[in-house]
Amino acid sequence: MTTKPMTIRQYRLLLGWSLTELADRSGLTYQTVSRIEKGNPARDYNIAAIARALSEGLGETITVDDLKGVKFM
Repeated sequence: MTTKPMTIRQYRLLLGWSLTELADRSGLTYQTVSRIEKGNPARDYNIAAIARALSEGLGETITVDDLKGVKFM
C-alpha cells in the first residue's frame, strides 16, 4: 500500500490524521509528536510508539527504519 520509507508527516497525511489524532493513537502528547515530526531528536520509545500507531492505522508493519528523517537522542 505504501512506499517506504516516508516521513512521519507523509504517513500521517496518507491516513488523513491530524497531529492530535496521531498523538492520541500513539499515547504521546501533541507537543511530542509535533517536535518529532519537525525533525527534533526523540527517544527511541517515542518513535516506536509512533511507528506502532502508524502500523495499526495502515494495517501493515511500519518500523522506525521506515520513518525517514527521524533523529534519535
